[in-house]
Amino acid sequence: MKKSEFHRIATIDIGTNGIKFKQYRIDVNKKSKIQQDTFSRVNIRLGEDVFNYGLISENTQKKLFKELSKLIESVKKRNIKWIGICATSAMRSAENGKDICERLASELNVDVRLLSGNEEAYFLKYLNTKKIMDLNNYLSIDIGGGSTELHIKHGDEEYLQSIDLGAVRLLQQKDLKEEWDKLDDFLNKIGYLNAEALVGIGGNIRSLLEISGKDKFTSLSYEEFITLQKKLENNSLDDRKKLFNLGDHRADVIVPATKIIERILNKTGIKDLYALNWSLCDAIAFDYYLKNEEAFI
Repeated sequence: MKKSEFHRIATIDIGTNGIKFKQYRIDVNKKSKIQQDTFSRVNIRLGEDVFNYGLISENTQKKLFKELSKLIESVKKRNIKWIGICATSAMRSAENGKDICERLASELNVDVRLLSGNEEAYFLKYLNTKKIMDLNNYLSIDIGGGSTELHIKHGDEEYLQSIDLGAVRLLQQKDLKEEWDKLDDFLNKIGYLNAEALVGIGGNIRSLLEISGKDKFTSLSYEEFITLQKKLENNSLDDRKKLFNLGDHRADVIVPATKIIERILNKTGIKDLYALNWSLCDAIAFDYYLKNEEAFI
C-alpha cells in the first residue's frame, strides 16, 4: 500500500435506543491504523416496541428499513471495502427479531449479524484504555438500551457477562429480579480481582462525565457520581434537557442507567468511573482489521 492510499470500512450497530453508523479509513503506514471518518446516529428506539409488546411493530420496521437503506446506499457510493452490521439486545428479545435481520440481509443485500449477549461482552476486550494513565486493573462496562455487558481481564484471569438490564428496559419497568441477581453473582465472582476502576462506553456514561464538566480521560469519583445521580433524578425530563443539554434520546434513559452503575459501584467498592469514546462499532471494525490485516498491507 502506497503512503497516499487507504481503504475504507464501515460498521452499523442496530441498537435498542438507536442506530449508530461509523465509517473508518485504514492506512497501515500510519501509527493509528484505523481512523474514524464519519459518525451518524438515527434515533429509532426499538426497545419501546420490544419491551412493551414483545416484537417490533410494522411501523417501526418501516422506519428501520428506510433509514438502513439510506445508510447502505451512502456506503455503496463511497467505495467502502467492507461493512459490518450487527443487531443487539432489542432484536435478540423481539419475537420477530431474527426474521427482521434475515429480511434486512435479503432486501439490502448485506450481512446482518444478530449478536448474542456474550458476543457483545467479548468485544469489550478491545477497549483501549491507554489514554487513562496508570490504569491496569479495571472492569469494562457497556450499558445499552436493553442489556449491560461486562468484561474484566487481570493477568491470566478473564471474565465476561451479558445481563438483560439496560436503560430502556428499566425505563419501561421490564427489568427482572433474576437479572439483578445475575449481575450480583457476576460481581461477587470477580470480587477477588479488586478492580480499581469502572471504565464505561455508551452514550449514558459519556453524558455523565460531560455533565460533570470533567476533563477527558479523568475520573468521576463515587461521591461525585452519587451527587450527579441525585441531581438528575430531582429534575424533570424537560429540565434535564435544558440544564444538562441532553437530547430526547438521552434525557429519559440516563437516570435508569445510573441505577445500574450505582449497583456495580456499591457491590464492588470501586471508587472511580471513567468514560471512553469507544463503541461496539469501533470494536467490530478493529476485530475485522485484526482478522484481515494482510489484506491491508
